[in-house]
Amino acid sequence: MARLMVLLFIGLLFPVSLFAQTDPTNSDGVDNIITTVYVSNTPVKLSYDQAVQEGLQNNLSLVAAKYNIPMAEADELTAGLWNNPSLLTDTIFEPFGHNWDQTTAGGPRQFDFGLSYPLDVSGAIPAAHKSAHEETNITKLTFQDTMRQTLLSIRLAYINVMVSASRISFG
Repeated sequence: MARLMVLLFIGLLFPVSLFAQTDPTNSDGVDNIITTVYVSNTPVKLSYDQAVQEGLQNNLSLVAAKYNIPMAEADELTAGLWNNPSLLTDTIFEPFGHNWDQTTAGGPRQFDFGLSYPLDVSGAIPAAHKSAHEETNITKLTFQDTMRQTLLSIRLAYINVMVSASRISFG
């Protein structure tokens, strides 16, 4: 079970890893302990801070959560926009040749132009902007919470690897 946890943690940091073991020569404190990770038969030493930094940079959940922030900001920007005015042009009473008169539907051309500009008398646009602003704040806080949880998971996994590697002989 402990060996599986070690391999899963190292698999998070390096996709092609074999095993990890602690370096007993550097045991000044928890922050200075270095783990030797063998990636393709090449040892790589990771300190606690390096493992945390590597885990945060390569976590796809954090990358995906980070992209939610600009999308929420774009939604906030578009929520505060006014509706576009519309212009309508129309023509009726097309002449149908020489045999039209007052009793037929034909007649001299008539051109119509209409301009429609929406007014926000109910305050829907400021309310939508305020709601989108709150949603942007929630998205930012959700990203911070995701980052906090990921950071905690990485730190706990590193500590578990260190404890497991000190108890298990790899061979």
